[in-house]
Amino acid sequence: MSLVNSDLQRETSGSSLARVGSRLGGFNAPQEPVNREELVRQGASHQQVDAVEVQRHQNELLQGYLRKWLMSMMCLLCIILPLSLGFFIWLVLAWTSARQGTTRCDSPLIEWTSVLYVVKMYYLFAHSLVIRRVCGYEPNQEPRPPPPRKVVIYNILLSFFDFGWSITGIFLAASSNDCGEKLPSLYKAVLAFACTSTFMILFILVNTIGIQAIAAYMLRNGLLTGQQAAESGTYEQQKVVQIGSAELGDVAQCAICLDDFDADPSKEIRQTNCSGKHAFHATCLKGWLKVGRTCPLCRQDLTEGAASQDTATIGRVGDVV
Repeated sequence: MSLVNSDLQRETSGSSLARVGSRLGGFNAPQEPVNREELVRQGASHQQVDAVEVQRHQNELLQGYLRKWLMSMMCLLCIILPLSLGFFIWLVLAWTSARQGTTRCDSPLIEWTSVLYVVKMYYLFAHSLVIRRVCGYEPNQEPRPPPPRKVVIYNILLSFFDFGWSITGIFLAASSNDCGEKLPSLYKAVLAFACTSTFMILFILVNTIGIQAIAAYMLRNGLLTGQQAAESGTYEQQKVVQIGSAELGDVAQCAICLDDFDADPSKEIRQTNCSGKHAFHATCLKGWLKVGRTCPLCRQDLTEGAASQDTATIGRVGDVV
């Protein structure tokens, strides 16, 4: 999606077009109607403008799902954060007690917790200093500059380490034969903290990827359903067309997934029965119709088109009879 955004900005001119193009896959998509004539005049192709319009329409369809998702995740976060802090305090106390004792078990849970403790102290006291002094990035500037590549890579590597270390803690505790008996407090604390830490990292990862991007992927692949979904049989009413056919014309890209039709000729293409006769990948259109009943581009009700076709067919059969 970022490649599409950069291509759109590079190939066109004008601040308004760049602003719209840069938000193709973002949560804060522009809500004002797309001025096709203005964007074309500024250098955008008709297919690029179609992509902007479809992405805006898609964002509107996904708003309800995104609000529910965000509310659910925020509620979970409000529960997990205090739990994670409490589990860490419990882990430190159990680790201190285990180090002072002489009892050991068959899994290096004490050593695992020691490394975890050092990492957390690093985050608390040294991480921001390393970012400023070693990486040369000052995040507290106003306006805040974007982080350089080395800072991004460094933070990603730390996140991967955190995730891997949490998974390692779960594995060490789960594979132990006697830690639950010899060091029960440390054993339970490691499991509790590692599980909540893994959830927190996955939560951050989901938000890094983008809730909008995930919801859009689910829409394209038919993983979402909604109250405004098209009636049964609407998808089958949309005509199958072939690459290079006169019906497809010069349309070379699916405005839903933004992939070229000739990138994978095996993918079926369907043309909507609206007045505009717009073409999309069949899987993308099928997923769309599970959420909305309108054409992704012109927003004409596709169930009405299907109903009119059915009526015309019945009329022709009646004439023959």
